[in-house]
Amino acid sequence: MDTSQLTRIFCEVDDFCKEFNRHIKRNFLPTGASQRGPVCCLNDSEIMTILIFFQSSCWRNFKNFYTQFLSVYLKNAFPHLPSYNRFLEIMKRVIFHLILFSQINSGKPTGIYYIDSTCLPVCHLKRSKRNKTFEEIAQYGRTSKITSGKQNDAKAGESIMGNCKD
Repeated sequence: MDTSQLTRIFCEVDDFCKEFNRHIKRNFLPTGASQRGPVCCLNDSEIMTILIFFQSSCWRNFKNFYTQFLSVYLKNAFPHLPSYNRFLEIMKRVIFHLILFSQINSGKPTGIYYIDSTCLPVCHLKRSKRNKTFEEIAQYGRTSKITSGKQNDAKAGESIMGNCKD
């Protein structure tokens, strides 16, 4: 990861945000509401650049990436970087922008998809009789509803994702 990659990401994202904001001002009605709370020190393209740069980095924990790498080594690139907690609060501002940017730049579908088969515990075994939320879905000793627990979720995912192929 070098600053040239960061600059390239920022330029692409900034061009997208400028065009997107022009489109919003041209086609949407003004809300008339004034902004409440403190003014953010980062613009939308900087927030999106940080999020995209994290995904292309070798870091797997965003908090460590932000506090141990970004705020230490890239302080010159982002001189008005807020605290980690404040960044988490303002991050939700750019979710819609980020979805549009990723869809526009997604490229041609390759047929390769990822499935997260992380265990999702519904509730503790002691409280299982009282839990009514997943009464019809959850089962004892199962980590997912894709398989019955006897085969890998990735194998079952191939038949599910078959509809996604072109």
